[in-house]
Amino acid sequence: MKYEATINLSKKNNSHTLAFEEVLRHRDGRKLKILEVGCSTGYFGAALGELGHEVWGVEPHKETSQKAKDVLHKVYVGFVEDFFSRNEGMRFDVIIFGDVIEHLVDSVSVLKKSINFLNFDGIVVASVPNVAHIAIRAMMLEGRWEYSDLGILDRTHLRFY
Repeated sequence: MKYEATINLSKKNNSHTLAFEEVLRHRDGRKLKILEVGCSTGYFGAALGELGHEVWGVEPHKETSQKAKDVLHKVYVGFVEDFFSRNEGMRFDVIIFGDVIEHLVDSVSVLKKSINFLNFDGIVVASVPNVAHIAIRAMMLEGRWEYSDLGILDRTHLRFY
């Protein structure tokens, strides 16, 4: 299990809070069908599910996805590209890519394909780590670029934004 957090909506300068608020703005009083790509243990989607939304997850890590299955409506174990190819015709009101697209080999293709899985008024909500963060700038000023197991310079990131 790589990423897990507690959703604390009182922390306003936080990608989870910003994404959560964007989903809530879109709901317009209705219950939404949501796809969370890279759902980890389901902690983010579970918070949306507590509000009555139907949340599906896609998670490539088998152990982590098993925990997500306890809190989300459905979980596909595998990569989003495979989920899309096996579920054509499925539609969602919201597709969430929370700190995920930087891990994808062909993020542009995946984002384009996600359009086919949105309802007419559906939205994509995405967040990416900010490589221009002051901590990274300070590191670069010191002549360093050090990957880590988590965070902005996660060694599994294929792209930086």
